[in-house]
Amino acid sequence: MNGQDVERALPVNAGVLLLLLISLVSPALGNTEFLVNSISDNGNANPGDGNCNTGQWTGIIAECTLRAAIEEANQTGGTVDINFSSSIETNSWDFSDIVIGSGLPAITSPVNIDGRTHPDFDDSTEYPQPRVRIRWDGGSAQWSAIRLNSGASGSSIRGLSIVDFTASGIRVAGGGGYTIADNIIGGLWLPNLVSAPGNARHGIDFNGGSTSQASTAVFNNIIFANEQHGILMRNGISDAVIVDNVIGLGPVVGTDSDFQPEWGNGGDGIRIAADAGPNNSIVNLFASRGNVLSNNGGRGLSVLADNQIVYGNKIGVANGDEVADGFTHADYGNGGVALVIESSNNQIGGVEESLWNVIGNSAFGIRIGSDSPAIAADNNSVTGNYVGVTPLGDAVAMIDGIRIENGSDNTISRAVVSNNYVGIRIENLANDTLVTRSRIVDNSFGISVLSPTELGASNSNSGNLIGNSSTGIFVGDGAGVVRMSYNWIGVDTNTTPMPNEIGIWAYGSNTLLVGHLSRTNIIGHSSDTGILIDEDVTFATIRGNLIGILPDGTPAPNNTGIRFSGEPQWRIRIGYQAQETIPENWLTWRIGNIIAHNTGAGVDLTDGGNSTLGNPIRGNQFFGNGIGIDLGMPALDTGGTATGPNDRMNFPQFDHAATSVNPEDGLVSLRFRVEASPEFTDFPLLVDFYLADGDSAQGSYFVGTAQYEEGSAMNWQDVELAMPDGFSFSGFLTATATDADGNTSQFSLEPTELIMPDPLFDDRFQAP
Repeated sequence: MNGQDVERALPVNAGVLLLLLISLVSPALGNTEFLVNSISDNGNANPGDGNCNTGQWTGIIAECTLRAAIEEANQTGGTVDINFSSSIETNSWDFSDIVIGSGLPAITSPVNIDGRTHPDFDDSTEYPQPRVRIRWDGGSAQWSAIRLNSGASGSSIRGLSIVDFTASGIRVAGGGGYTIADNIIGGLWLPNLVSAPGNARHGIDFNGGSTSQASTAVFNNIIFANEQHGILMRNGISDAVIVDNVIGLGPVVGTDSDFQPEWGNGGDGIRIAADAGPNNSIVNLFASRGNVLSNNGGRGLSVLADNQIVYGNKIGVANGDEVADGFTHADYGNGGVALVIESSNNQIGGVEESLWNVIGNSAFGIRIGSDSPAIAADNNSVTGNYVGVTPLGDAVAMIDGIRIENGSDNTISRAVVSNNYVGIRIENLANDTLVTRSRIVDNSFGISVLSPTELGASNSNSGNLIGNSSTGIFVGDGAGVVRMSYNWIGVDTNTTPMPNEIGIWAYGSNTLLVGHLSRTNIIGHSSDTGILIDEDVTFATIRGNLIGILPDGTPAPNNTGIRFSGEPQWRIRIGYQAQETIPENWLTWRIGNIIAHNTGAGVDLTDGGNSTLGNPIRGNQFFGNGIGIDLGMPALDTGGTATGPNDRMNFPQFDHAATSVNPEDGLVSLRFRVEASPEFTDFPLLVDFYLADGDSAQGSYFVGTAQYEEGSAMNWQDVELAMPDGFSFSGFLTATATDADGNTSQFSLEPTELIMPDPLFDDRFQAP
């Protein structure tokens, strides 16, 4: 994990876009044309003679069937257009029902089968309404309706309804440059009529495809009610473009109440098998509607091969902005996970919002990798995407919005993740995940982390917004190194409160870096705690954060800023380390936190036990809290023998009468002591002095450090401090003590007042 906020640019395939544009127009003039004028299934009488002729007659015209046309096309050089005659027989619903009694021949030469040439075809509808149905009635033998072999490269199949076949609707077994468009595969849709007999295997089965051929385009099809997958892509198929199809949802006619959730495909909407080739695109085109993958019995989309592109789709949601009457959004979910990625180097979504996928209503929205069986998915870029919410703000909730189970260097960026139990869950087999620029709100848990992760990246606009959750970020046992930078937790960037109960909750053994090297998180409006350090946390650094306050100084109070609970907790560094020198330019480095305006304590260790030790709290700015640092010591521990969190280190005392100010050289002289017994304390101590927040015991501005040696134990020690430039030499000083093991005390309960000398009093006693 390199901490870089990198968003992968989407590949631009100009050839694919050109192919799709060309596919929107009619086939080129000059091709051989066969006109199908019969719904019978008779074969060609004399294949190879250049004519589509079964030897039968329809009136005074020689009969040309679909079977005969395919048989003759396979014998004809060049591309053949198979269109439908104005004289073809239609039924009372104005469609032609072609019943196939035995398998049609595989297509081995380029053809354009175009059901849109049917005399009753209506091209004014948004979705296809084919008037040519191809239906199997040949017994139990397994046949696909249309089979395209390698010699058929460049063929197009358009405007057909394909149902009831014992194998797949369309099977591609080689070649490329195909256009499959405007079909309904698995059913029929006509005004006031929908049937859904399906096919016994897949809607479209890509079982191979030559990468040397032009890209294949599949667009504007409705594929539903098939017993297995809507589209299966396998055996090397590459560079195919799947655009603007409805896969799993049957068409709705009449009223919205005709919606049938059970009409989805039995398997996945689209399955890109592990042996598929690269660069298949499941996308929208020029901000079109994209593919709709809903109501399938399996997953909406399975990406099991490397280097695939998925953007601009709707997965597990309604086709349009509203659900059907009498139904809810939940009725549109797929049976398994909406989008599964068990491969590497895939691009899901894009920077522009028009490229975002909308994902909802499944157990999980996006699952990357698998823990059982163990399948690693590496270097996937998930950019944008609405997960658990639609662009209109409707909840399409899931258990986990995004779940990363296994794999390394996966990136989640610009996501909008809402309404899920867990917004983003990063499991213990994932490594070096980066989550950046995402809006993770209205989930029970915003982010749950069990493995090395970076939340936010290396610049101020790379953080995440995490709010309106019971816990914003949970870091569990054994997570490893977890970094958090530039996140807004509990408050929007426009300062709108989005309160979590707990902003960050860390539990168990891990290395937690909350804001580091000037990378600032804003943590506010937590009804319980901004940062909760729970049992067994053994190393954490909390540096450079704003806790209870916004960058413009506006209060954003947590109930408690930072709270320790249970034991042990040790080496939790809040600001500077135990023996680290706090430099004069400490404000420039921004290593210390600003902990302000919290209702209770800024830092509360009172729930920590005797094993909560070695937690330095140095170089921070405290003001406006109920109490600054709370070890549960309402008074000095005379003799310094108490036990408890941070060994209940005694706070420094001041000899108030010995405090004096010399404005000419900018020095403050004072006397202090720490009642710390060498028997119970590791010396030397570092005593940090701060300008107090008013006359309170909270240190708001660091001014210097004195070393308190073992030989001075229990004794008074004098020190001179240089005040910062522009200091008015008024107010109060307070201090903390930190021993060599890193145990920091509370602030001095009685700050010492800085009093300017009275010049009149001095003159009165000067010699003449």
